[in-house]
Amino acid sequence: MSLNKLMDLAFKVKEIKFEGIKFKVRELSHSDFKEYQKTLYSIENGVKKWHTENVKIGLVKACLLDENGDKIFKDNDDALIDRLPERVINKLFVYAEIVNSMNETDEDKEKN
Repeated sequence: MSLNKLMDLAFKVKEIKFEGIKFKVRELSHSDFKEYQKTLYSIENGVKKWHTENVKIGLVKACLLDENGDKIFKDNDDALIDRLPERVINKLFVYAEIVNSMNETDEDKEKN
């Protein structure tokens, strides 16, 4: 496979309907994924400090789009997201994991 063909691979976007509301969940580019990963820790005095509270919210913010394909949440929307029911965040997080192949089993990987 040539580099040009590799660069032409399309990003996955999954359309979902959750409790009557339509959303899209997008696959992150490698660059976007690295930015998401940076939200999961900070380095203080040379020691990595994990911010596990950002795992779900960060991925949902990075991946969730409205029906027009625009990001729903902005970087500073954490307080707004914190007011959502946990079941909503959990469900959206699961969709984001699926689209980004973060929860594939070995069997799923073999199918691809």
